[in-house]
Amino acid sequence: MNIAILDFDDIQNPLLSAGQAKTTFEIGKLLVERGHVVEVICSHYPGSKDRTENGIRYHHIGISSTNLKLNNALYILALPFVVKSLKVDIIIECFTAPISTLMSPLWTKIPVVGLPSSFN
Repeated sequence: MNIAILDFDDIQNPLLSAGQAKTTFEIGKLLVERGHVVEVICSHYPGSKDRTENGIRYHHIGISSTNLKLNNALYILALPFVVKSLKVDIIIECFTAPISTLMSPLWTKIPVVGLPSSFN
């Protein structure tokens, strides 16, 4: 199965690299180990490059600046266009503070599953 994960953050992001990025990475690794193709759509940051890590493809959208709020705002604005172009079987959308949902089901007919950032 081809899976896209929508997450602002990236485990290599020096501006954030928080718990949600770690959750995304661990879930992505488990899915890859089970034979799925996983791509994380995340925000640009200074020095970000699209890459594959532990079998997970990381694709960065928006702009790369040292202003985290600006990077994430432009990620949100670009996301509908990216989601419309995805060729995947399912989308996993991370519920990320402070806005919770990115409303990706509005931009696609691909099934979307929500992923909370914490299971506590």
